[in-house]
Amino acid sequence: ITVYNPDGSVNMETTLGGVRLRGNTTQEYPKKPFAIKLSKKRSVLGMPEHKRWVLLANWLDHSMIRNSVAFDIAQVVEYAWRNSGGAIGDGIPWNVHGQNVELVFIENGEAHHVGNYYLCEQIKIDENRLNIKESYEDVLSTNIADCGYLLEFDSKEDDDTKYTTSNGLWVKFKDDAIKGTTLYTAVSQKIQSIENYLDAGNYTEAYKMLDINSLVDQFLIWELTMNREYGDPGSVYMYMNGDDKLCAGPVWDFDRGTFQNQDKATSLGNSTSYRVKPDNEWMFLRTQENETKSYIWYRQLAKDKTFQETVQKRWAVIKPYLDMVPELIYYYGETQAVSFSYDSVMWPTNYGDVRKYKSDFRDWSGDEEISDWNEVINNFVTVYNERLAGMDALITSGKFTK
Repeated sequence: ITVYNPDGSVNMETTLGGVRLRGNTTQEYPKKPFAIKLSKKRSVLGMPEHKRWVLLANWLDHSMIRNSVAFDIAQVVEYAWRNSGGAIGDGIPWNVHGQNVELVFIENGEAHHVGNYYLCEQIKIDENRLNIKESYEDVLSTNIADCGYLLEFDSKEDDDTKYTTSNGLWVKFKDDAIKGTTLYTAVSQKIQSIENYLDAGNYTEAYKMLDINSLVDQFLIWELTMNREYGDPGSVYMYMNGDDKLCAGPVWDFDRGTFQNQDKATSLGNSTSYRVKPDNEWMFLRTQENETKSYIWYRQLAKDKTFQETVQKRWAVIKPYLDMVPELIYYYGETQAVSFSYDSVMWPTNYGDVRKYKSDFRDWSGDEEISDWNEVINNFVTVYNERLAGMDALITSGKFTK
């Protein structure tokens, strides 16, 4: 595998340790995502060295940059709290970095350009990524304080290390070897205790085991990007560093139904009210009829004054940084324009093409029928600014419940 800089010079070249298809529903689509393992740790495009990387296909993202912008927002949120001088405390310590690239396969000496991909870091416990204690598989200790625990809340993925809380939340340990150990039981019981305290409205005890700052930052990122994944939930990550508090993050998965133009999405057939993302309402309050077990614990948290005040305090610091995100969107508009002209021909993502592969698809972002690239970018900026303003009004007014 060779990675080139924009000027054509070689950024990184090494042998592959392996390539496989990745994802769940994304494997059903024509443009396939891949997981890559290098033969040894290497830095790629300025990102810290590691063996494992991901090539996201972003086929359901007509703009090709939703993941790029969402992860940029996560970096902006991190930058804000790190530069606050301790005024708002630590939040999510690491989120995924990546870049849009052109992917070329070479077979029998012949090159095949296969479009725009997002080359990014894979979520892993590692000193150059989520820097917590090593997983049980690497430590093999029976002491909960000795290991790091990466967890995924996902109602869709089936796995032996998955269990449900009493509220029906699916929780998966990303360390397969931990199944059946005393650590598996201890961490599971801790998560259940947090849920029990939140259900009982005993927030004081819940916060002794649950990190409120990271939870707020994850909440702000999901809501600003209009990512309803935490409603199902799906692809929602949390972690524990030894026997410390349960923390939220890193964030993941923004390629579909995010940064939504509501009018255009509705015109494409997204008539289900809970899937039409609001500008001036919280997503976690717009739900399916009789839906009671989604959005993890945020409906309970939103009733708590401490949670509300933490959101307001962190928002006051973070918001000025978020005001600069449209500049990043315009930057991608300039740098990805030529790529869009090729990728949209190779992998069309308009209404008819998506329905060929998923006839019941409804989670439209609303730009799928926009053919002009500049209009795609302008739509993105408009949607972002409207959602940012809507959230600002909600937070500053203190409106967190119906």
